[in-house]
Amino acid sequence: MNTHWTNRSSKDFLFRIAADFVSQLEDKMESVSMSQDELAQRLGVTKGRVSQILNNPGNISLGKVVEYARTLEMKVSIVAYEDDDPKNERGPINSAVFNICWEKCGKPQDFWDLEEESTASTMETSIPFENIQSDAADEGYVRKSNEKSELSGEIVHPPVTISDSSNGDWREYG
Repeated sequence: MNTHWTNRSSKDFLFRIAADFVSQLEDKMESVSMSQDELAQRLGVTKGRVSQILNNPGNISLGKVVEYARTLEMKVSIVAYEDDDPKNERGPINSAVFNICWEKCGKPQDFWDLEEESTASTMETSIPFENIQSDAADEGYVRKSNEKSELSGEIVHPPVTISDSSNGDWREYG
């Protein structure tokens, strides 16, 4: 079995991730027609320093990653994941894979957004909601279902209470 070249050392793995990041920066710079000179000016560094980072990203610090991304009005997230490749035969997943998946999920900003998107897609089956009053004086909604499993005869979609507090800070999905 062969391993990916990034398995030789942590430095190789870091270089691959940093090069992927630089590729994203370059794509963004191209999309907004920004030169290395302009990026350097916005960062308050020399064009040579920007060129050094873009051409040899293996030594870039996390602080510089955030600084360069934010200067280009981008955000950064570090994602650790398991991909059923513990021996690193395929190398790290390209960030474009994560980006495309995030976009396909409606660009959720947090788990609530992700759950809402998931809930919204499952609710396209037109399960009705009934307005209720809770003991906490918050208005809530209960999803009702009369669908029963053909195998067990149990309700397929048990009632799910979705409560919104007055400031909208919490929701409850049963």
